[in-house]
Amino acid sequence: QMVQDCSKADFVWAASIAELPPLHQLKQGSAEYPDQSATCVLDVTTWRAAAASEADAVTLRGPGVRDVLTLAVDGIDASFVQQHHVMQEHAPCGVDMFFCAGDAVLGFPRSVRLQMRGDLGSQACT
Repeated sequence: QMVQDCSKADFVWAASIAELPPLHQLKQGSAEYPDQSATCVLDVTTWRAAAASEADAVTLRGPGVRDVLTLAVDGIDASFVQQHHVMQEHAPCGVDMFFCAGDAVLGFPRSVRLQMRGDLGSQACT
């Protein structure tokens, strides 16, 4: 069933990260049922392995990531990373995301920690 209120949606599809509603407006689950949060499916043009020194690189750490993974994902910017940090302040609540590019899918569990070059706020998300 389609709903207009994104805070009630179990699944959210967006044609790009720019079209995704702010993460705090999406269904976050609860401390008792964090799995009852939204799952977002986002179309992106591309993602690729990147060096942490690249301006558009995002570094992933935490559950679901072996060691560290650094990627450039079309549409992920400092604003998106900041929204993700705010969402993680309410862990284990939050949304899971799948980025689709062509015939490949990249998943970010709600527990993954994101950091961009020069991002000092990410230190609070442990």
